[in-house]
Amino acid sequence: MTLAVGAAGVSANGSNELRLRLNAVRPELTRLIDGHRPCLLISPNCTTLIRGFASGYKYNKRANDNGPAYDPEPCRNDYSHPFDGLQYVVLGHRGGQLL
Repeated sequence: MTLAVGAAGVSANGSNELRLRLNAVRPELTRLIDGHRPCLLISPNCTTLIRGFASGYKYNKRANDNGPAYDPEPCRNDYSHPFDGLQYVVLGHRGGQLL
């Protein structure tokens, strides 16, 4: 089954925990159905998501050298809310848990 974001019958729910949401989306970006069809399709009309995947959804780099190089949370910008939505849809499609 191909998950089409915004398609009828796809619910957006699940955890507010960022790690869980990110871990739900990551495998869907590389998973193939029947060995050749992508599992997750993004419409060409979803230009904000496409630009976000290209570089807009990001983490701010920290100036401090005594810890992680990047903030643990993505920066809040024009891409963060659509990506939150994508994460909720994928997590909801997967039943709110990682398979």
